[in-house]
Amino acid sequence: MNGVVALRETVDKLGGRAGAALAALFTAVGVATVVAQQTVIAASRRITAAQETPDSQFVVDPATIETPLSLDLSFGVAVLVVLGVAVIAEYAAVVTLRVVTGDSLAAAAATRRVGRTVVVGFLVGTVVRVLVGVGLAAFLLPGVFFAVTLLFAHPAVAIDDAGVREALATAWSLASGRWLDVAAIVSLLVVLYLTPRLVGSVVTGAPGLLLGGAVTGIGSLLSSGVVGRAYLAAKEEESREQTAAEADPYDAPLDADDLAEPE
Repeated sequence: MNGVVALRETVDKLGGRAGAALAALFTAVGVATVVAQQTVIAASRRITAAQETPDSQFVVDPATIETPLSLDLSFGVAVLVVLGVAVIAEYAAVVTLRVVTGDSLAAAAATRRVGRTVVVGFLVGTVVRVLVGVGLAAFLLPGVFFAVTLLFAHPAVAIDDAGVREALATAWSLASGRWLDVAAIVSLLVVLYLTPRLVGSVVTGAPGLLLGGAVTGIGSLLSSGVVGRAYLAAKEEESREQTAAEADPYDAPLDADDLAEPE
């Protein structure tokens, strides 16, 4: 299980029409995410400004807020837009995980139990993000621990239709004994997360936000592919280990039947 190999395999798998379609979808989702976030920020600041007294030195003119891509929506509607974009992003990640591990985009990848998978995947992803975020905020090592041990929970849902508890158990099982390999995959994902944001920060204003959203979408596409390929490799490794253990019974622990009876 190697991150560079997983990335190369992802690029190969996404080289055809399916990859182009997913790249377009992720680009659109990335831009939509930026617009939705800016809309929420602008709406929340309008509420804050409206609650300030006219004499307050902290009154903020909404026209001066730097949210050039925001839509003129109420805060509640803006939050719904953010949730809607998040659901679409989850669907795109599920389809990508399936495509890079062998499913056809036109068949099983885009339609197989998709409603249930998106809901469970969203829940599992939220649980993992919360645990990692709290762990990083409280103390760095717990966050890294959760990021490593739960990396494969999401692909277990998307690829193998696992439930929440099964996905978390599968992630733990696949990471056990492969801590360094999985940590290397997580490091690659951090690079794929940060690089697009650095690229987007080079350009200022609305063009920079649009560029940042687009390249962040492509980074998310590659990240999903890398996790999917690494998940497949980890499952194959686990299967080989189990086969080897079954073929060589001396590697397995002794049970009562293996002990000689006293004479």
